Amino acid sequence: MKTLLKAGVIVVLLIVVALVMVGVYLNLVIKAGVEAVGPKITGTTVKLDAVDVSPFSGRGRLKGLVVGNPQGFHAESAFKLADAKVDVDLKSALSDKLIIEEILIDGPEISYESGPSGSNLSKIQENAAAFGKSVAPKEAAESKSPKKDPTQKKVQINHFILKNARLNASASMLKGKALTITLPDIHLRAE
Repeated sequence: MKTLLKAGVIVVLLIVVALVMVGVYLNLVIKAGVEAVGPKITGTTVKLDAVDVSPFSGRGRLKGLVVGNPQGFHAESAFKLADAKVDVDLKSALSDKLIIEEILIDGPEISYESGPSGSNLSKIQENAAAFGKSVAPKEAAESKSPKKDPTQKKVQINHFILKNARLNASASMLKGKALTITLPDIHLRAE
């Protein structure tokens, strides 16, 4: 009986260690993926300070996301995000409605810069569209009207919080100098 108990304890410990390792490596893989694939999509630099995703609790967090500016623009970056958190109700994952308890976006900063060839944000959008076309299957490109999937889940967001948001606007002739607008905080609640 003692041997069976020892074997059970060892199996439980191995499972706990495996789950911890999955959590640690998952965060590293997500961070590396964002920093490797992000520049291919945006045509700019992409940096991410930290990721904390826990598939077992339904929580996720990104800290320090910075999307650089395309060549020819003077602002330091096109987009910065200090912190973003998501909390999903895992019990709802198997139901017909996914419930997201909270989405918190803290410290987003968008820098819009216009120039002779357009804006920095339109250039990033063009780069993303070109990347999407390069990796999309031909069948998807040929389909012109999106078909509604009857098995598609509904999503309910109980709290959406946006705080400390800033918008910077400038023209390339100003060489990175911008007019900064601080946006009011927003807290939307599901009824």
